[in-house]
Amino acid sequence: MSLAWTIPPPIPLLLVGLLIAWVWTVWWTVRRLTRPPRRTYGWAVSRGVPGDPGELRTPRVFTSFSFRGHRGVLRHAWDVIGNSRSGPIVVLTHGWGESRVTMLDRADRLLEFSSRVVMWDLPGHGESQGHSGLGAFEHRDLRALLDTVCPVGGPVDGPRVVLYGFSLGAGVSLAAAVDIGDPVVGVVLEAPYRVAHTPARAVLRGLGLPAGVTLDAALAWIGARTGVGPWWNGFDRASLAAKVRGRVQVLVLHGEHDGISPPADGKAIAHECDAEFVEIAGASHLDLWEGTWSDTTRGAVAAFLSSLKRV
Repeated sequence: MSLAWTIPPPIPLLLVGLLIAWVWTVWWTVRRLTRPPRRTYGWAVSRGVPGDPGELRTPRVFTSFSFRGHRGVLRHAWDVIGNSRSGPIVVLTHGWGESRVTMLDRADRLLEFSSRVVMWDLPGHGESQGHSGLGAFEHRDLRALLDTVCPVGGPVDGPRVVLYGFSLGAGVSLAAAVDIGDPVVGVVLEAPYRVAHTPARAVLRGLGLPAGVTLDAALAWIGARTGVGPWWNGFDRASLAAKVRGRVQVLVLHGEHDGISPPADGKAIAHECDAEFVEIAGASHLDLWEGTWSDTTRGAVAAFLSSLKRV
C-alpha cells in the first residue's frame, strides 16, 4: 500500500484564513469600542493636570458620590459648588474615551454661571463599572443620576437643571431629555453626531484599521447585545431632537473643522428641535473651550443659560 499526501486546494484555505481574520477584527473592534481608555485620577497625575475639582487653579468645593445606574451597576460622580446661587444645576456628560477628569476645564468655566455642576463617569469610562454602550443605554444612567441629584419631591422653586453633553455625552443628554420633564429646562449639545457609525469610523481610521463591513458587523454585535437592535434602528439623534422640540430650550455648539462629528450633523439636530446653532470658526472636535475659541464658546453658553425660562 502506498501513502499519498493530499494537498488541500489553496483557495478554501485562503477563504478560511480570511474569515478567521475578519472575525478576529470584528471581535477586536467590539472590544475597542466598548472598552475605551480609562481617564482616572492616576491618568491626570501622570500628566501633571488636575485630577479633581479641588486641584483646579481656583480650588472648588465638591462632594464625591456614587449611584446605581442601568442594571444596578455602580457609577461615580462629583457634585461641585458653583458661583451663581440663582444659576441652574448643570449636569455634565463627557464623550467616548473621556471622563469627568477630562471635563474639569469645561466644568471650571461652567461653574461661573451655575449653582452646581454635576460630573459623572459614563459606563466603562473613568472609575465607573461596566462597558460602554455607545449611547444605547447610557441615558438610563443619566436619569438615575438626576433622581439622585434632584429627587422627586424636592423644592419646586429650586434651581432648574441643564443637561450639557459633549460628543457621545451630547447624544446621551438628548436621549435623557426626551423622557425627563421638570426639572430639565435646557440642553447644551457640544459636537453632537447623528449615528454611532460616524465617530466609530473616525476612531478606527485614526488607528489605521478598516471601517467598512467590519465596523458594520461590530456595531450590529454591540447593538444586539445592548438591546438597541442589530441595525441600531431609531438611534439617529436628529429623530430624538424632534421629540424635545418645544419642550426644552436647546443650544448646539460645533467646531467648523470637526473631523469626528460633522457640523452637518449638528445643524440637522438643531433644525429638528428648533435649537440655536453656533458654529465656532476654525475650531475642531476637542478645542471649543481652548485658545482663541474659548471666548466665543463661553459667550454662547452664558447667553443661553441666562435666557432659560423657569417653569
